[in-house]
Amino acid sequence: MFDNCTTIEIGLKSSIGNFTASANPSKYVTTETFIIIDYDFLEGFIFNFDYKKSNYQNKTLGQKNTYEIANATLSYKKENSAWSYKLTAQNMFNAQFKQSNSFSDFLISDRKTFILPRVIMLSVSYNL
Repeated sequence: MFDNCTTIEIGLKSSIGNFTASANPSKYVTTETFIIIDYDFLEGFIFNFDYKKSNYQNKTLGQKNTYEIANATLSYKKENSAWSYKLTAQNMFNAQFKQSNSFSDFLISDRKTFILPRVIMLSVSYNL
């Protein structure tokens, strides 16, 4: 029934953290928004897109970090054909890193994850 419908997901996630270490309070706020789109169109074309924006803020120290990640794929495969084609773009905004933190009663961690640079790739496939 919904085979040819566009699928769209939109979301928001927010986390707030407070902790005190050696009588020094700290407050972190992370807000993430995302959108995912899957769209089948014409005969054999599929478009996929995902986007995520993250805002990280250490309210105690006044630190802010925002990053955006977007990926898109356009693929084509004709019915009953062995050939397929795909154009993919990853990290479209060329984000360098993402930062996050967590804490518990025993551990406080601050992570900085480096992200691969923007990649655009054309793939041609033949299935035997």
